[in-house]
Parts: sequence; structure tokens; C-alpha cells
Amino acid sequence: MSESIELLRLFESDSRMNKFQDLFKQLICFLSEENIEYVIIGTVAYSEYAPPRATTNINFMISENDCCKLESVLKENNIDFIWNVYQQLIIAVKDDSHDTKKYPLAFSFQSAHKGITLSQPIPKEIFGVADVPVASPEILVALWCLAVSNGYSKSYYDAQMMIKLKLADVDR
Repeated sequence: MSESIELLRLFESDSRMNKFQDLFKQLICFLSEENIEYVIIGTVAYSEYAPPRATTNINFMISENDCCKLESVLKENNIDFIWNVYQQLIIAVKDDSHDTKKYPLAFSFQSAHKGITLSQPIPKEIFGVADVPVASPEILVALWCLAVSNGYSKSYYDAQMMIKLKLADVDR
């Protein structure tokens, strides 16, 4: 069985996916209560505009100040997280599945890059949560171009797809 099919089968598991969706809903409520401004980026945002792809990670972009605030609140509440080599704050979703090691579910947060704003997100419904702010296709392309300049070549194809599908107005 191919790795892609294996990953898709994981999401057929009601309990694992339901837990991920429930945690997402709780996280959105938490961010709102703490007045942490965010936008969804990455594969989940991409899938709002282009053909959807499977993912085990939901990426958030927040301001640098809110990143410090989030870290502080997580520490106060004894919620485990790590900072990875890409300067992203990662909250791993713990579950009893043997698939957790191969396909860990996670929420990742990164600071907004200089020159990229959190303003003008597009409200979307994600996992039954209405009005979740999602980065526009143009912001996603800009983020992916920054990622490519930092050596993450896979992002080139994401940016290229958005442009080819005419979903991002790169001339703006």
C-alpha cells in the first residue's frame, strides 16, 4: 500500500479524526479567549482554494507578540510544546493510536514574517467552525516563496499550483 493511501486510511478512522477536529475547535476557542490573532496557512489553507490534500498538521500564523503570549499561556497551563528548527511552536496531539509515531497530528504556530500581514484574511468554515480566518492565496504564495528562499523547495510547487490555477493574483 502506498504511503499516500496509508495516510488517507488514517483519516477514515472516526476516533482519530474526530479527536483532531475537537481539539481544533477547542484551540480556536482558546485563541479567541486569549485575544490571539491568527490566520490559517499551509495545507489546510491551500485546500480551501485548490484541490484538497491530506495533512496531519494545521499551520497558524500569528504576530510575534502573540507568539510570546501563546508560549507563556501554554507554560502556565502545563501544555507540552516544542520549538522546531524552523522556529515554529508545535503542539503535538497525543492519542493512543499506533499511527501517532508515523503520522503525528500537530498544530504549528509561526510568527508573521516582516512585510506579511495578518490583515484581510478570508473567513472559511473549517471542521464545522465558522469564520475561521484563512490566509488569502496571495499571502500563501508569498509565504511559500519565502520558504523556497530558505531552502524548502517543496513550497515552490504549492506556489506554482496557486498561480497556474489562477487562484492568486500575483500582480497585485
